[in-house]
Amino acid sequence: GQSGVTTNSSAIIGAFYGATATGNLNIYNSGSLSTLGATSYGIYGLNNGLGDNVITNLGDITTLGQNSHGIYMIANGGDVSIVNTGNIVTSDAKGSYGASTSGNTLVQAENNITTGQTSTTTHVHGIEAGSREGKSDVYYDNGTVKVVGDARGTGNAIGIASYDLGSAQGTVEA
Repeated sequence: GQSGVTTNSSAIIGAFYGATATGNLNIYNSGSLSTLGATSYGIYGLNNGLGDNVITNLGDITTLGQNSHGIYMIANGGDVSIVNTGNIVTSDAKGSYGASTSGNTLVQAENNITTGQTSTTTHVHGIEAGSREGKSDVYYDNGTVKVVGDARGTGNAIGIASYDLGSAQGTVEA
């Protein structure tokens, strides 16, 4: 095997890169995942086209590296749904992040989510959901969200963050 630290070495990636892509993106994981290195996500989903996007994670995720988010899903034209029941630990990144430009975003999570901050510029939210034109909902139950921030820089650490710029109807339940 190889030793050392690499960048961009995510455990699971699912993506539609083209803006004309159509179809749903579904990612399912039930095993434990770990990554090491900058921008090395546990689960990464991207849909630049149209279609709904679902990530279901039942396993534990550990990422060690700047911007190495546990679960990350971003979409331009469809809804985003993230369901997580595993523990997530990140050293310098968000635990679970979902966002859509024109659709709704839903993040459901339980168990423990722990984020740390080793750089002074990284945002290390435990759970974050956002939408520009739709609504954003977060439901969290049964565990602890722990974020550790570094007040010296421009990054920040928020336990649960939700924003929607279009509907003003988002929900956060924890």
